[in-house]
Amino acid sequence: MNLFWRTFMVGVLVSVVTQPVLAAERPYGLESAVIQYNISGHIKGEETAYITDWGEREARHSTYKLMMDGINQEQQRMTLREGDVVYNVDLIRRKKIQIDLNKKIAPGLHIDLTAGEMSDYSPEGLKRLGAQGKGEETVAGKVCRVYELPFLDGTVWVYKNIALKYVTRVRGFHTEYTATRIDEGVDIPEERMTLPVDVIDMGVLAENNIMGSIQPNSEYKPVQP
Repeated sequence: MNLFWRTFMVGVLVSVVTQPVLAAERPYGLESAVIQYNISGHIKGEETAYITDWGEREARHSTYKLMMDGINQEQQRMTLREGDVVYNVDLIRRKKIQIDLNKKIAPGLHIDLTAGEMSDYSPEGLKRLGAQGKGEETVAGKVCRVYELPFLDGTVWVYKNIALKYVTRVRGFHTEYTATRIDEGVDIPEERMTLPVDVIDMGVLAENNIMGSIQPNSEYKPVQP
């Protein structure tokens, strides 16, 4: 998709970092799957994605460390995408933030896209992103189409509208997610798709910043009605 993804889009955006929502009828080309990822770069750790209903619902469970000065604490996250909303839960600090995928990305990259559009890897979405095809490569045993994303200084490996691998270098922040295993057509336990109840709801993220929900913290304030 953290990329946790500092403030939002690198993880959720490209795990998010990796969660398309705009494909015409079904976000993904598979009904269900469990995908295991290795995370490297300025984030090091592991992530497991649980996909159901052809991608209408997707949960990701992550354990990682931000490899940055002054930050060395292990992070544990859960993100859940349902429709046009992503819930990002800090499982250690027990806080939850909501991200509206229909909101545009805040100024900074000189792009006019919503968070949902930036994470849409369908053929139409990739065209909207200005992606440039670079052939095919195999990731986790699956043949993927490879695309460069110039505005993110990134590359994404796409299988059935899902990013099995992506590399980004946004403002010197290098992140790489690589699928190591994918199991298709499997039953997903509902508990893997259920948000914890004993967390503080911090409300809706005020703006979708490119470094957005990497690190929800006590400084975030709920949006006032």
